[in-house]
This record gives sequence, structure tokens and C-alpha cells, in this order.
Amino acid sequence: MYGDPSEKVLHYGYLNSYHHTGLKNQLDEAILKHEELAEHLKAKEKYRKIDEIPFDFVRRRMSVVVEDDTGLNTLICKGAVDEVMSQCTRVEVKGRSSKFCPSTMPNANSWRTI
Repeated sequence: MYGDPSEKVLHYGYLNSYHHTGLKNQLDEAILKHEELAEHLKAKEKYRKIDEIPFDFVRRRMSVVVEDDTGLNTLICKGAVDEVMSQCTRVEVKGRSSKFCPSTMPNANSWRTI
């Protein structure tokens, strides 16, 4: 959220790019070049796509739902930062999860620098 590196974000980004069937953009192509992530995450063996909501210009985001090998379903969204963040109720910073409300941040637009 504050520009700190995050393996978790990279992993979610990879799973999103790997499993969505729509047109791949430059971000997808760059993420998918990290072939070591496919092996590390076992994207094909440990995760299966449950559903996909393609990008549209109203939502300004696309989403995939993946199920891991424990049965946990995870919704992974990618798109316009303001649209994605407007749907968030929690944020994780330095491993700690807390309630998120953009209007209560000191600078509500600071997350746009992600």
C-alpha cells in the first residue's frame, strides 16, 4: 500500500495473470515472464480457476476466483487502482491486517502511487 515490496502481491498477481483467459496486457506479460513463480507457487497443481469476471469499462477491473489445494477460494482483482481500492474494507501493511477506509487516511490519494 505504501510502496513496500510484497511477495504476496506478486503471488496474487501471478495467479491472476496465469488463470485469466482474457486478453493479456503488458502487466500480465511481465508477470508471466517470472516462470520461477509458476514452479514456486505450483500454480497449475495447487490452484484451479473456479470463475472469472472479465474486464469491463464500468467496473474497470477483472477478477478471477481460484481454489487452492485446501479448498480455500480466493477472489483476485486487478484493475484501476481507485476502483479496486474502493472495494477494499481491510488492508495489510507489514504483515498486519487492519480496517481500511480511504477517506480516513491522512492523504486519501496517497495509495494511488502503488
